[in-house]
Amino acid sequence: MDKGNSAEYSVLHGTTTPDNCDREPVNIPGCICPHGFLLVLSQDDFKPLWVGANSADFGLPVPEELLQHRLKDVLPSSEAARLTALLRDEALTTTPEWLGEFEVSPGQRLDIHAHKLRDRIYLEFEPIARSDSRLDVRLRQLLSSLDQELDTQKFCEALAEGLQKLTGLDRVMAYRFADDWSGEVIAEATSPREPVRFLGLRFPAMDIPKPARDIYSRIRVRALPDSVAEPVAIYPISRQGEPLDMTHCILRGASEMYSEYLANMGILSSVTASLQSRGNLWGLIACHHNEPFFLSPQQRSSFELVSQVASIQLDRMLTRRNERAARELEEVCVRIADLASRQEVPEEKLLEKMNGLLEADGVAYCRDERFYLSGLGPTADQWHYFRRRHLLAQESQEPLFCTDQFKSLATPKEGWPAEIGGFLCLGLSEDFSECLIWFRKEVVREIKWGGDPHEKVVKVGKHGARLHPRKSFETYVETVADRCKPWAEEELYLVRRVRHQRAELLSVRANELAAVNKRLSQANEELDAFATIASHDLKEPIRGLSNYTKFLTADYGHLFDEDGLHMLRRMSYLTEKMEGLLESLLEYSKLNRSELKKSERPLRELVDHALLFLDSRVKKNSATIVVQPDLPRVYGHIPFVEAIITNLISNALKYSRRESPTIEISGHVDENGRTVFSVKDDGIGIPEDKHEVIFDLLVRLHNHDDEFDEGYGVGLAVVKKMVERHNGTIEIQSTLGEGTEFIVTI
Repeated sequence: MDKGNSAEYSVLHGTTTPDNCDREPVNIPGCICPHGFLLVLSQDDFKPLWVGANSADFGLPVPEELLQHRLKDVLPSSEAARLTALLRDEALTTTPEWLGEFEVSPGQRLDIHAHKLRDRIYLEFEPIARSDSRLDVRLRQLLSSLDQELDTQKFCEALAEGLQKLTGLDRVMAYRFADDWSGEVIAEATSPREPVRFLGLRFPAMDIPKPARDIYSRIRVRALPDSVAEPVAIYPISRQGEPLDMTHCILRGASEMYSEYLANMGILSSVTASLQSRGNLWGLIACHHNEPFFLSPQQRSSFELVSQVASIQLDRMLTRRNERAARELEEVCVRIADLASRQEVPEEKLLEKMNGLLEADGVAYCRDERFYLSGLGPTADQWHYFRRRHLLAQESQEPLFCTDQFKSLATPKEGWPAEIGGFLCLGLSEDFSECLIWFRKEVVREIKWGGDPHEKVVKVGKHGARLHPRKSFETYVETVADRCKPWAEEELYLVRRVRHQRAELLSVRANELAAVNKRLSQANEELDAFATIASHDLKEPIRGLSNYTKFLTADYGHLFDEDGLHMLRRMSYLTEKMEGLLESLLEYSKLNRSELKKSERPLRELVDHALLFLDSRVKKNSATIVVQPDLPRVYGHIPFVEAIITNLISNALKYSRRESPTIEISGHVDENGRTVFSVKDDGIGIPEDKHEVIFDLLVRLHNHDDEFDEGYGVGLAVVKKMVERHNGTIEIQSTLGEGTEFIVTI
């Protein structure tokens, strides 16, 4: 709040305007209520640092003199010693604690409360006030009755009625905050002399501005005994440029705006206790009285205890209500979580289940740039624009956003359907790039306000122009048409359940996948070891068979007839075939373990290397090789890329019946920047029903006895594995009898 130097701010010379009322530093009012006296001490030596300017009213030295003494010199010696001992022994906190009655000057006995903030001790002196002897009994009865209530509304009604009877105050209200910090009186109990009722009325957020709400989040009870009494300054107003923080002070001076607000309502005193839920301010117990009301220490303790117990009870009731809603819709929550956790999300089923969880006029699922909508909602472009502009800027501990006033957020540029009043968005990712959204239409509602919430009165006073609270609290009915039905706490709890259950499912699946990958890794290692050992151990006897067959043919071939020689030749062929197959299997088993070292090379260079390696076969087949002149560069593991090209050209040479086959090699770069190259032949072709299985290990399309008996059924499996190691693809385009084209993208 801009009031010049904030260290010099005081309610006594401050000004509240329409522009600064939500920033008024109410924690440093620079003054106290006049019925008491404040003395702030240094924790180390009990030397006064701040004092109330009314010290002489209590028989104490004037402020300038007080600041020159220590505590032991301020009070009568025996009382000073007793108070000093208490201050040393008590474990003081920020909550004021009643230390007892003390004689502060001859014939002047006062109650003293003490609390500690940082390295300072706050002593607050008040006239002695006592409660009736049955206060403890009636307090226990009230707390016992609260423990039996299960419904929030009934609980607040019992709370208001019980406190009104306990204290005799003219009005006790339970006041609940809405999302926009306006508040509604949801329960009220009044004395016979108070005919005016506020039950069911709403009050704007400005009635309890943010600085006041922030204080109520930290304290339990705040009392203003006499709203028309002129506050008393503290001395000095600041020390070394630092104002006195009076957040927890019982005597903290009230805002001029608040005092006038109470006066306009015809109220002379108030007591306010906070109601908190899950660490946040949920509402207030607001008490009004038509004459000055001074809390006794026992009454203050009662209010603090009621505030604490009521907050705990509220938490319990809200938790039970949420859990009841979750039990009723548990199956739906689990189903949504399951569908939203899948790798390929079935969008239609997911949207159908979302419709069954919350009351909504439209539902949507967003993942990256995809947007699926059922019912009322924006277009994909409109949603993505809003997400980037608004949701990413949210400062929240969780990716959950809801509003029942969409038009207060959106700009005309966003162009959403006019009937959308609000939405709830559950982020499945922190940046809302994946999320579930429920949309609601606008509904026309009537809101009953306690006075015109838009009334702002500015008058020129002793400190210049300042804001004055409204004078009328007559029921003011406002018709609101640009909002949807508010999102209930149970609904927020349900969607949080969905996110929690989805996280659990993903965690379970991740653990399962890790276990499967571990087993698969072990199996691959065992398979690799088996392949290595098997190929090595099998090679020796196969080589022996091959050698003995050759020796037998060379040394004893003249003893065999033609049939015998044919069998020897067949044995020699089969052993060579087996040895080649073992070599191919060993090569295939090593592909998963090979470390990829990627680099960039001209594709033409790798094609030339492959053709050089296959030169004798090209000449033997009288093949014509047509290479596209402007082949692109390729990025990958060069030995694998070269092996892929070599295998595909070798296959093209192998499976052709033409006397002079033609092989075409071409390539280009696709829209994603990946290299695409193809090897096309005019050979025998591949039947369409074999296009998938041709890449399987040990699959051959020809019998051992036909003209194409060169392969082992491993080559294309090796090619596919090398392509997959690059996260690439290989496709076939083939016509039987006319030729085949293999297209590789890496």
